[in-house]
Amino acid sequence: MSLFKPLNSAESNLFTIRCVLGVGSPKGVFDTIPDGHIIAGSSDQTVDTDYLSSPSSNNLPSGFKIVYSSTGPAFTVTYGKKFTSFPSISITPHSSTACNFFITNHTTTTVTFKSDINASTDGTTNLLGFDLVITGPIKLGTTTGNSNKGWSLGGIEQDKLYSYFGTGIGTGAPVDNTLTLGYGFVGIPETISTASAVSLETYVTLLNFTGAITIDDGESGQIKIITSISAGDVTLANTKLNQTQVGNSITWDSIGDSVTLLYANNVWNIISSNGVTIT
Repeated sequence: MSLFKPLNSAESNLFTIRCVLGVGSPKGVFDTIPDGHIIAGSSDQTVDTDYLSSPSSNNLPSGFKIVYSSTGPAFTVTYGKKFTSFPSISITPHSSTACNFFITNHTTTTVTFKSDINASTDGTTNLLGFDLVITGPIKLGTTTGNSNKGWSLGGIEQDKLYSYFGTGIGTGAPVDNTLTLGYGFVGIPETISTASAVSLETYVTLLNFTGAITIDDGESGQIKIITSISAGDVTLANTKLNQTQVGNSITWDSIGDSVTLLYANNVWNIISSNGVTIT
């Protein structure tokens, strides 16, 4: 029996943000909202006028906020999540009269919508609040969920396991904080044949050219192996490297030259090397 059943679709990692504004909030229903005020937000946001009824702010994604504009009137929502494609937006008004909302700007990180009636200035008439639901696919681990191959856990059938999750071993089902690999660990490599940045979405990069490579900032604790499979100098400048280890650059010049890097303290640190020249 599999732990995760893949849907083989970008829709398999749907994430939903929902909130209710107005009735039941610390400020109650809408009543003369100052222009430009943040009227709802996650716990890391400074909310000017708190109209969030539910959920509690610590149950919203970090960075989530809703900003009110009296022109329109309009509401701009910053999700705090980056969706991999445009999410669905559902808005239900709380109003004393018929009300419609119109989306005027929609991206994978924000949405702005306008109301065809004004926000209430007396707590009784016009727009008193609304329910908002945002649903769309997000990235988990290295994919959006449309791949289901990779390593398996504890004898689980590999072709039935959704294995590209960014899950932390030792924080879930494994009871002794260990992971047993029956057939070793295989990292699907990328091969670079021209000057470019190494991918941070693969565990191993193979160098098959002569020239220069670059590397971007990683995630804390990320490991990257870079190995040469051809003869010819390939250099990596120390811009993103631990400069106490690398004064100038790393050079691969023979087949089999290899470096293993660990990203920590905002730099890539050499944890092992073989054959490369470090200057």
